[in-house]
Amino acid sequence: MVHAEDVTRSVNVTGTAVAKVKPDTVVWTVTVTNNNLKLAREENDTRTRQVIALREALQVDAKDLQTGNLYINKVFTRDRSGNQGAFRHYSIHRTISLRQRDISQFDDVLQKLTEIENVEVSYTLESTDFHKIRRETRLRAVRVAKEKATEMTELLGAKVGHVLTIDETSPGRSNSWNSPN
Repeated sequence: MVHAEDVTRSVNVTGTAVAKVKPDTVVWTVTVTNNNLKLAREENDTRTRQVIALREALQVDAKDLQTGNLYINKVFTRDRSGNQGAFRHYSIHRTISLRQRDISQFDDVLQKLTEIENVEVSYTLESTDFHKIRRETRLRAVRVAKEKATEMTELLGAKVGHVLTIDETSPGRSNSWNSPN
């Protein structure tokens, strides 16, 4: 008895579309760290108040400022193999996030944040239209894939049938901006 196998014929294609987006928001991350346990909490609170005061001076909405949790960690010496040694000091750490919606003030905000002692400052650039642009770009990529599949099958005298699978992969994001959360 011979069984005819049902062979599924398929064409696999990839569609790619790229969108360039001009950022309209800066998200600043300010990290306050101190290693002296006795003074650290007070200094940490002082630096946090300075960042909050800066928010008010720059007329950034209160909803665009978020203070993170306060972390207190023990720091130990390490030998050459990475094994834990003697206790050295405590490390106190708090992160503050500030969303700047007026990107034209970038230099002013950067200068004011870096004037605060003992803080680390970093930022990401974002677009408030990120989700809309990503959706539009994804649909353009699907159109490109469909056009490719149609051209390939027509050249072979076949037709595109039902879609069997759709996979979406995203390349790594640019360091210049991130999706707002």
